[in-house]
Amino acid sequence: MRLLAGVVTFTVLSSFAVGCAGQTPPPNTNRRAEALAAWNTEHPQAATELCTWAKNHPEAASRFFDWAGHHREHSQEFVGWTLAHPNKHIDAFVTEHPRWGDFDWIAETHHPAANAFMDWVRRHPEAAEALMSHPGALVYASKSMSC
Repeated sequence: MRLLAGVVTFTVLSSFAVGCAGQTPPPNTNRRAEALAAWNTEHPQAATELCTWAKNHPEAASRFFDWAGHHREHSQEFVGWTLAHPNKHIDAFVTEHPRWGDFDWIAETHHPAANAFMDWVRRHPEAAEALMSHPGALVYASKSMSC
């Protein structure tokens, strides 16, 4: 199942589990799941490749989505810079954007994953820009990581 297509399945299963545990789901969970499902429908090839990236780099994917979900403007800047500099990789980005807190750690600790994500952005620019415009959905993706 694709990364973001699995959101519907995850939502159904998590709702079942929540019902069994007697807990209420986090606020906006359904809206975030719907945003990811809509993104996946519009960008199926990008979603499939992003799922492969997330499977190959699970910790990096979780941390990046969580970071991007809480830093919307920086994540959009990252995607824009990546598209504007097609021959540069994560080292050049970090040099030009120092002290981005958690992002610096993610880029350093998950260097190959960061470069692979940048390659994905360049293959799917519209999908990447659309994904970065849904910060709540990115936070949800970081928690569910469902393919």
